[in-house]
Amino acid sequence: MASARRATGLREVVEEGEVMDSVLMEGSEINDGKASAIIKRYSSKAPVLNSVVEETENAIHNVVNANDTASELARRPGFGTRGARVALYANYFELSTPAGCEVFRYNVEITQPGVPKQKQRQIFNLLLEQHLAEKRHCIAADFRSAIISSVDLLDAKPDPEELYDVRYKGEAHTEYSENAPIFQVKIIFASKVSVSSLVDYLSSTSMSALFREKSEVLQALGLIVGHEAQASPRLASTPGNIHFPICDKSAERFNLGAGLEALRGFSINVRAATARLLVNCQVDYTVFFQKAKLAKVITAYRQDGSPSISRLESFLKRLQVQVTHTNQQVRFKVIVGLAAPLDGQDLPHPPIVACHGAGPRDVKFWRCDPDPELSKKDGSESMDIDSPRPEEKGKYITVAEFFLEKYGIHLDPDMPVVKILSRNKQPAYLPADICIVRDAQPARSRITEAQKMKMNTFAIRRPAANARSITSKGAELLGISPGNNANTTLRNFGFNISPDLITVPGRVLPSPSVLYANKSKPDIQSGGWKQRSAKFCKPCRLSSWDFLYISSAKDRDYFPSPADLRPCISGLRSKLSDYGVATQPMTNGHRVDITPALSPSNGRYSVGRLDQIIHTAIKHLARTRKPELVLVILPSTNTDIYNCVKRICDVQMGITNICTLAPKFSKKDEAYLSNLCLKFNLKMGGVNHVLVTDKSGLMSEGKTIVVGVDSTHPLTRASAAGPDMQPVVVGMVASVDKHMAQWPGEVRIEKSQPRRTTAVPIDAMLESRLRLWASLNRNQLPENIIVYRGGISDGEYARVLDDELPLLKSACAKVYPESEKKKGLPRLSVIIASKRHRTRFYPSQEADADRLSNPRNGTVVDRGVTQAREWEFYLQAHTPLHGTARPAHYYVVWDEVFRFVQKSNQPFADAADVLEGFTHDLCYLFGRTNKAVSLCAPAYYADLLCARARCYLTDTSNDHQGTGSRPSEYIVQKRKIDSRDIGRAMDFTDIRVHSDLRKTMFYI
Repeated sequence: MASARRATGLREVVEEGEVMDSVLMEGSEINDGKASAIIKRYSSKAPVLNSVVEETENAIHNVVNANDTASELARRPGFGTRGARVALYANYFELSTPAGCEVFRYNVEITQPGVPKQKQRQIFNLLLEQHLAEKRHCIAADFRSAIISSVDLLDAKPDPEELYDVRYKGEAHTEYSENAPIFQVKIIFASKVSVSSLVDYLSSTSMSALFREKSEVLQALGLIVGHEAQASPRLASTPGNIHFPICDKSAERFNLGAGLEALRGFSINVRAATARLLVNCQVDYTVFFQKAKLAKVITAYRQDGSPSISRLESFLKRLQVQVTHTNQQVRFKVIVGLAAPLDGQDLPHPPIVACHGAGPRDVKFWRCDPDPELSKKDGSESMDIDSPRPEEKGKYITVAEFFLEKYGIHLDPDMPVVKILSRNKQPAYLPADICIVRDAQPARSRITEAQKMKMNTFAIRRPAANARSITSKGAELLGISPGNNANTTLRNFGFNISPDLITVPGRVLPSPSVLYANKSKPDIQSGGWKQRSAKFCKPCRLSSWDFLYISSAKDRDYFPSPADLRPCISGLRSKLSDYGVATQPMTNGHRVDITPALSPSNGRYSVGRLDQIIHTAIKHLARTRKPELVLVILPSTNTDIYNCVKRICDVQMGITNICTLAPKFSKKDEAYLSNLCLKFNLKMGGVNHVLVTDKSGLMSEGKTIVVGVDSTHPLTRASAAGPDMQPVVVGMVASVDKHMAQWPGEVRIEKSQPRRTTAVPIDAMLESRLRLWASLNRNQLPENIIVYRGGISDGEYARVLDDELPLLKSACAKVYPESEKKKGLPRLSVIIASKRHRTRFYPSQEADADRLSNPRNGTVVDRGVTQAREWEFYLQAHTPLHGTARPAHYYVVWDEVFRFVQKSNQPFADAADVLEGFTHDLCYLFGRTNKAVSLCAPAYYADLLCARARCYLTDTSNDHQGTGSRPSEYIVQKRKIDSRDIGRAMDFTDIRVHSDLRKTMFYI
């Protein structure tokens, strides 16, 4: 999926067949009280479709059919026709702009380097206040680097830039100080943006119409629409035009524990659609630090988070706090760490700190005899660490003594003393008791499993509740709700936003039929089915398999003796037998205690020691013969343990493995064992189920290989060292026959290259997949290659064509003989598959809704919110277990397959029907579950493959997880290692999956 995703590291033990973000997920409504029981639809009004949009779509479609001379281009061939028609609401408002609308775009630069972001925003505000006050009503800004104006700010000067001196004052200050610093700010003319030209293009039916500045216009419109939210002190804004009400009456907060809270807000962006501009508004959630006394936040973190001082320090770093012990104007300070013994050791009078994170009684600093004149002036006195002159008179004093003597404040001796930067940029000490955490500061730390559960309790809501939030609080945030003061920025630019959600047409595609052994066909209801006693289509055979039970003093011991584990193993064997999998009794098993790898100081595992212990245990299992599979029973969801197992088995030893959690495995739950069986069969090369047939023939004829590609950039400290050191993970999976049930994968980890979607040679990866297909299909190569590409954002579609399409074609040129090339083979199609978008749909009639009031599974939308010239559609193939369904978005960037299939296949009105039906069928071929999934199988599998590769990138420090810090080094084990190699940091480009596993679904 999208780059820098959160990686739980435990994808294998997740039971739901759904790609979900671990934090920003949507689900069943929990917190809407009694009203939730009666909310079924967003609105009781009869839905009305926009006839102008539909007429324009049809007109463009007719022009395309009449002028379809370049069949290979990914131009929309038409709109789909299959399925029962439905009317849906979408989370969009319609945006109207005046005729002939043009705006001016400027870049803004602060010439001084290294200005903090918060100060940059204040400088931006002061620039508008001091130099552009008369034109401010014509201006919209992002308060970072851009200004959009309805008038020329430079008055048509020949020089396209102007330099301004901005006198600085703090946000909370009403007056300027005598020696206020001056910042030089440059306004540079960037371009003149024609909004009306984009509107004309979206409404034009001419196929020769082109508009290359679309993204620039949409960025400008997004800035204008979101300006008042960005400027409002009542809202907290985060990158991506996401805004959160923070005033007591409108704020929606939820305590997550450990000093953190979740806020509910709204994201805003402007999108282009046929014949109109739309404003997308979606409910969003982000984790913030609690606005509370710092001592309270620290206490909460110690209770719910970690007792480790080093992790507490990482948690607090860069946090802004307000000091309360003086009567001066409000000042905010930035925490840079906790008091430590090595502070100021090069100073004449270094502080005396008993230990890292010491309290106010254990931190002494050199207090110079106060200057009477300075004391008269402001009554303040600094606790700076530095003492610039050795000859200065003074004495050492503890922080506790200082505050009692100076301010009469008794400090809590158990609260750590924090370090801040003083006015002269030197470190100074502050006790936690006198600090208040500034409101609306996004948290950088990863939240814990317990916090994720609390987050879900707050974030999970039914679709109608979200829709009503958008049209009430979201519309209020935009300044378009009834009775609300109009958005003055929109009014000044001549814009207008409709307060009602738009209505779009959709269709519900029929579910395909699923087939098991002996032609057993289960009934499919709401996109799911029960396998019951039906056997796998192709069950594997397991002749040698062992178990590894990992125990730790940190977790409960569920299997103290082999006798306790034996019934669970027998239950699993029995369930495998029910599905047709023949297994021999386990001949070997091993219990390993990883308690020696625990650090007594922070309760975390030493990664190097953990690797050594688990490697020795697995090596013990394979001492006489290498087992076909190892069942690894984990004591908990700890990611260090899981990652270690995967790294050793997948990369180093080449042993197929399945991880299961001891708490769940011990219950012998039928559903849980069934899910394990699905993984067993897939990992060992079996086929769980197939589809009866497909009308297009793309599957059943056995001439099509389907490829899934995904990429991600794991968060690493290497990123800070520069783009050359940032890893990019690219995974590729591909089908091997007409059943499309086995999807072996290959993963590469390379160094990133700027301005490229991937730095990995995907040509070599595709070449390996094609050769594997040929080896399993009588040396016959596929005629069609269909690539579903995940991990690509909207702005990167062109880069896929420029960077990746040539590589894919190059791979085909190497593999296919000239005789096939002369026939025009292979035919290649590339489709972007994404769930990282903010479009949602809501049923307008109860008859068209599922039990949670989502659209029914199989709902496809290719009109109303799309562009008629671009081949894209939304597909909600699944029925979510809870909450608001998120459809997948598919965008065709290159097509040589579906037009060809449609021309030779009469059941389909056009190629759009072929692609939509084929993609929908693929959602039923995800073998790890008995239900349709939200993202088609190849894209989903590629996402899992990338997630697995992230397990191989492991930090050698014990303090990176849950603290906001990032991995500093990578560990990768060589195939042959000794004790000196274990835990050694190596180049991550050396990481490759063991050759024994590259033809298997090791990642499932």
